[in-house]
Amino acid sequence: MKLAVLGANGKMGRAVVRLAHGMGLELVAAIGAGDVGADAGSLAGVGELGVKVSSDLTSLKSSGAQ
Repeated sequence: MKLAVLGANGKMGRAVVRLAHGMGLELVAAIGAGDVGADAGSLAGVGELGVKVSSDLTSLKSSGAQ
């Protein structure tokens, strides 16, 4: 499953990224008001996932998130 996380740079968002990573879900978008440009996996403590935090909600449309 392709997953997008809103609030990915916050406490709960980081927890969702960790949980999703542990379950083998594919993170395709990370939206947040801060830490723009940082890797969502690094912020969550699971290592780089290649998904940068963005503040642009329109990126959800092209992300393929389900």
